[in-house]
Formats: sequence, structure tokens, C-alpha cells
Amino acid sequence: MSPRAYRSVQRAQRSRHTRERILNAAKTLHARHGILATSWEAIAREAGVATATAYRHFPSLAELLPACAASVFNTAGMPTPEQAAAIFAGARTPAARLERLIRGTCECYARGEGWLNAARRERELVAAVRDAVERQRQSVETLVRSALAGSRVEARTVKAITALIDFPFWRSLSESGLGRRESEDLIVSLVRSTLARRRGGS
Repeated sequence: MSPRAYRSVQRAQRSRHTRERILNAAKTLHARHGILATSWEAIAREAGVATATAYRHFPSLAELLPACAASVFNTAGMPTPEQAAAIFAGARTPAARLERLIRGTCECYARGEGWLNAARRERELVAAVRDAVERQRQSVETLVRSALAGSRVEARTVKAITALIDFPFWRSLSESGLGRRESEDLIVSLVRSTLARRRGGS
């Protein structure tokens, strides 16, 4: 590798590291104070960078919030068919694929609970927040449809299963005092029951 190419790689690595620090700072402060109450200056201070640097990476909430959501769910956006196939590789039945989806999303919810709570609270106040929340819900629904590919399942069943897997239901179980594993197991059980009942009625 030439010296110029090496320097270019180093710059790209530094930029990615800085971006991650800004995202982590934003998620921490959003969870602590709320999205609207958090300024770019505060995010920059928490991340240990100049305010101009924070703005350069994320000029507005329209860029920052989808990036926060993506970092919570380890995805760059709506899952593609290829990404869904990779997620469900080796899971041969719809029930097995749905269980894998449930346990994976519950892990993401536990990791990003503070930020997800803040986003849900403020989604009606800022269009960018509402859009980020809706994209997250759509991603879950897309993966539910992928898990059920090849099954004869009605659209309303897909909606019902998506609601059971989505963050608000997981949060309600957590707030009721159930542990993480108990919540996961209950969601798996309810989804399986919903799938079996809908199939039986078709």
C-alpha cells in the first residue's frame, strides 16, 4: 500500500470512529434528556469533538436520527431480501425464523431501550423522529414477511405478529416486571399461538 493510500485509510478509520462517538453521545443524551432538549453543542461535548465536527457528520436531525436507529439495530436501513436470508439461514420453518427474529430484536431493544423510549415519546413532535420510528417498525414487518415467506398467512396476521414483536409490546412486558428472558419467551409463545390459530382458521 502506498503512503497516500495508507493515509487515506487512516482518515477513513478516524472518521468512522468519530461518527460512532457522536452517535453514542447522541443516544446517551437523548435517553437522558430527550431528543428535542439535546443540543448539538451538548452532543459534541459528550463525544469530545468540536460542534462543527458534529454538524459535519450530521447536519440535521433528519440525518442523525436514522443513524441512531440504525446503530441500535445494527443495520443501515430497511433489510434487503439478501440480508433477511442471511438472518434466517439455517432456520427451516417459519416458527424457527420468527423465534430467531424475536430474540434478535429483543436483544436490540434491551441495548437501545433508552434511546427507543425517547424516540417513542417525541415521535409526534418532530417529523424526523416519527420517520425514524416508522422505519424501525417497517423493518420489523419486512423481516416478519420474510420469515413467513412461502406460508399462506393473511395480511392481518402479519400485522398482529409485527405488533407482538415491535418495541412497545416488549417495553410493556419489561415495565410489568418480567425479566428479559421471560419477555422473549412470552413473545415467542404468543407469536407461535397467533401463527397456529390463523393457520387453523384459514
